[in-house]
Amino acid sequence: GERLAPVLVKGPGIPRGSLLTSDSTRRAGLVLNTDVSATVLGLFDLSGTGLEGQAAEGELMPERMGYLFGERDRIVNTYVQRPGVLYPYVSYQVIVLILSLILLFLRAKTFFPWMRPLLLGICIAPLALLVLPLFGASSLAETRLILVSLTVALALAFLSIRSDLLLMFVCLGGAVNLLLVGQLIINSWLLKHSFLSYDPIMGARFYGIGNEYMGVFVGTAILLAASAVQRFPQQRRLLLYLGTGWF
Repeated sequence: GERLAPVLVKGPGIPRGSLLTSDSTRRAGLVLNTDVSATVLGLFDLSGTGLEGQAAEGELMPERMGYLFGERDRIVNTYVQRPGVLYPYVSYQVIVLILSLILLFLRAKTFFPWMRPLLLGICIAPLALLVLPLFGASSLAETRLILVSLTVALALAFLSIRSDLLLMFVCLGGAVNLLLVGQLIINSWLLKHSFLSYDPIMGARFYGIGNEYMGVFVGTAILLAASAVQRFPQQRRLLLYLGTGWF
């Protein structure tokens, strides 16, 4: 899984002992292979046309080597474990949704209460995957164990207010939305290292919010707005304004 190559640059504009970064990645210690040509041209005060990369620059920071190797380990760990984490989650979704459709078709209402926690687990898993990097799991087995434990714990917490289903959806949608927005406001550390987010080794994205969590954000925002309007009808107009502004 180690597909990151070391890059060393010495020249004007690159402080001694700094970590390379560029506008392509906006992450200290990480540049693209396409940045190399733009960097070389920049060192000689030359400009090129049709270059995809951006010139690298140095960023000074304390404990730079510890940070660099820590980032490398986290990036590689995410890349290696990602299939073993996401494939079972997707399989779980497919199985639960198909089973739910079968029970609905058969009108087997006796089993509906048993399906609610399983369906809730689908909604909660993205939240658990977002906070999962905080635990620093090093092996796939450890990652799976922590992920399942987090999902179950969060599900139990939300199910504690299952007597008010709309309020539960308001809390779930609000928690996911606030956490994602908070990550975008600060350094997006959780988004950078979540299995459901982007992967620098694959080169899909390096900063901001990825396609997966943008989908989660939009879905939970709709869930939050729709549930809040129904749960608090006396504040309907205000909530509609707030929801429109949020989008």
